[in-house]
Amino acid sequence: MIEESRREFLANCSALGLSLAGFGQLLEAGCLTSPQQTPGPFYPEPAISRQRHNDTDLTRKLGNDEVARGEIIRVKGQVKDEGCRPIMGAVVEIWQACSSGRYNHSRDENQAALDNDFQFWGSAITGPEGDYEFLTIKPGEYPGRTSHIHYAVQAKNYRPLVTQMYFASEGRQNARDGIYRRLTQQRREVVTVEFTKQDEVQAGKFDMVLSGNG
Repeated sequence: MIEESRREFLANCSALGLSLAGFGQLLEAGCLTSPQQTPGPFYPEPAISRQRHNDTDLTRKLGNDEVARGEIIRVKGQVKDEGCRPIMGAVVEIWQACSSGRYNHSRDENQAALDNDFQFWGSAITGPEGDYEFLTIKPGEYPGRTSHIHYAVQAKNYRPLVTQMYFASEGRQNARDGIYRRLTQQRREVVTVEFTKQDEVQAGKFDMVLSGNG
């Protein structure tokens, strides 16, 4: 009976043009591990250990009533494992340029204006569903790069992830970006986010998948 069921399953797969391997890939398509990318030269100063953690609003600094310049956006998503199970308690960090395309870093020689009301860095801890959320601004284009946000994710028993998020609206600039172009088309789709207006703010969903330590 088991063998007959197996033959029937294979026959159905064949009828659909699927091999067992293809069927497995179909099941796991949503659990593709996020691509590792360069952290770049502008990881925030001072050291992260001296900054406040679980601070998810980059549009305002603590004790400062001024709001950062630029288009405010909301980025949220889930951190999951390769089996698409949510990872609770993961630490998610982001850092980026301000709206002018400049980083708040001593090595950034960009002459664009620095927005002193922007925080440049944020940190979140994922909830029970692996969920996180940041309020930030759309970064300007750093010379030679398309608009992007840097991510670093750490969770117990998983390999640390350093990656970047890109904007679907910047298709032409993305195509010219050397780091973005190194990715396969499948990987590009994983890190490219479409933003739509929600509650008066452009919002996008960026999920990340971590691989286990093995």
